[in-house]
Amino acid sequence: MPVRHPNGAAETLLARVVAGDRDRVGHSLDAAMASGALHFQCRICRPDGSLRSIVVDGRVYHAEDGTPTRIAGVVEDVTEQRRIEEALQQAQRLQAVGTIAGGVAHNFNNLLAVVLGNLDLASRSSSDAERVRLYLEAATAAAERGAKLTWQLLSFARQQPLRTEPIAPTEELHKLARLIGETFPANITIQTEIPRDLWVVDIDPIELQLSLLNLAFNARDAMSSGGILRISAKNQTLQDDRLGLAGHYVTIEFADNGLGIPPEILPRVFEPFITTKEIGAGSGLGLSQVHGFAHQSGGAVDIESEPGKGTIVRMYLPAAKVPTADAVPATAESACGAAGTVLVVEDQPGLANLAAELFAQWQLEIRVVHRASTALAILREGEKVDLVFADIKMMADGIDSLELAQIMKNEFPNIPILLTSGTSDGASDALARGFQVIRKPYLTEELGMWLRRLFGIRST
Repeated sequence: MPVRHPNGAAETLLARVVAGDRDRVGHSLDAAMASGALHFQCRICRPDGSLRSIVVDGRVYHAEDGTPTRIAGVVEDVTEQRRIEEALQQAQRLQAVGTIAGGVAHNFNNLLAVVLGNLDLASRSSSDAERVRLYLEAATAAAERGAKLTWQLLSFARQQPLRTEPIAPTEELHKLARLIGETFPANITIQTEIPRDLWVVDIDPIELQLSLLNLAFNARDAMSSGGILRISAKNQTLQDDRLGLAGHYVTIEFADNGLGIPPEILPRVFEPFITTKEIGAGSGLGLSQVHGFAHQSGGAVDIESEPGKGTIVRMYLPAAKVPTADAVPATAESACGAAGTVLVVEDQPGLANLAAELFAQWQLEIRVVHRASTALAILREGEKVDLVFADIKMMADGIDSLELAQIMKNEFPNIPILLTSGTSDGASDALARGFQVIRKPYLTEELGMWLRRLFGIRST
């Protein structure tokens, strides 16, 4: 990047940045105008229409009165490097799925035993309402845990490029703690220190999950004889020239008291295929993926280790400009009692009946149709509909419900649409088109949160 006036250089760069990266780059430039340190990664569109990935390193210089006067730095094209990293990340993702699948399968069998056993007991105790209630509560709790495990596997197996969205890391860290608590050996104690008020970060949630899982796996493998894994997080305002960080960050820390890393290997642990494990016991891609994800997200990762005493890994993720306190409601209250009609589009009778019963809990009128074409005809005839709820799949009449939702959105933009999916691919396709998605299986409370969100959008 040539030496230029800051405003002119920033405007020139932002004009070429792809839309999905523009807000994040603008935030980095704003922070650089204040701090002086400029470092970020993004995608740009060249005049010939091709997309390239670049890394910008530079500095903003200020006059004595603090006014930015010029900007200087270097732009590096890292497109090919990113392609290699994506291939490595996919290999690591598949390895992660394989590693955790064994533990999940064992736990899932146990959960099924709890579900089936309690349902059997409930069917044999029909005359004792209190015992039936307890059996059903136990079966429900086990089924919910099984659903969470299944969704984790689907998420980790997803194949797609990095796509950022504002998320609250608190929830992701609690999900990880529950997952590894169910699958890690009993001789490893999981401790957490995760505050509720962590800042929102603008990142790819799937790559975050993979990074957290990689850090957890490394800690587990370092404590083969047992130990303590402490997972903590905090908000920090940093000015760290060594790591190239300036601004507001969420710091996530994994600390174990395992074997530690030899000092001759420690400086190279973030390189691909560098591993501290025995031959055949690790691919050497875990920390490489963590490093690539953190830097691609505009953050950094740091590591401390001492042989025989353990390892601490800290991942720094930049706080998003826009908080998501309003993006996902914390409670499920306001939809209750709302006057409205929900059009449920579902060709599986069991799922259709379930959705109708759940919506009925929120005092909404329900109309169920089993064909996408019927749903579209109802809207075109002008019948009153306040919300459309549909499963993401090919319907019985051969119409893709996601395409149906797109038609409805184009023809009836004032009618909210809520889609549901049991796979991460289906959900990601819908999210990419701007739809709201609730994952299956869903319960009354979770559905109420989304009802509040959708009706709120509609009313504004």
